[in-house]
Amino acid sequence: LEANAGGIAARAGRATSPRLRHLFLLGAHVGTELAALESVKTLLPIPATPLIGKHATLAGIGEELWRPLARLPADQQSEALQAYRAAIRELETSLSPRRAPSGTARPR
Repeated sequence: LEANAGGIAARAGRATSPRLRHLFLLGAHVGTELAALESVKTLLPIPATPLIGKHATLAGIGEELWRPLARLPADQQSEALQAYRAAIRELETSLSPRRAPSGTARPR
């Protein structure tokens, strides 16, 4: 996924921007970690800490948003899973376009 020159991440970078390539890869790594945490020990988490930090930084995301996603819990306790999901929601909210108040035009 990282080095495949013909893969989806590389194509996204060529078609859009390097930032969107890194956002895609960040999402892929975070999603893989979440799937491993939710799998009830059928999947082992991939040690993606350096990759999450690398892609988040290159995408311009502040450390305060990506750091909680790079610290995987040692076990799959429900509190740890809930904290991981909350960190994903916080990152998602920070990346979502701001909505204009009702009755106002959104800038283009």
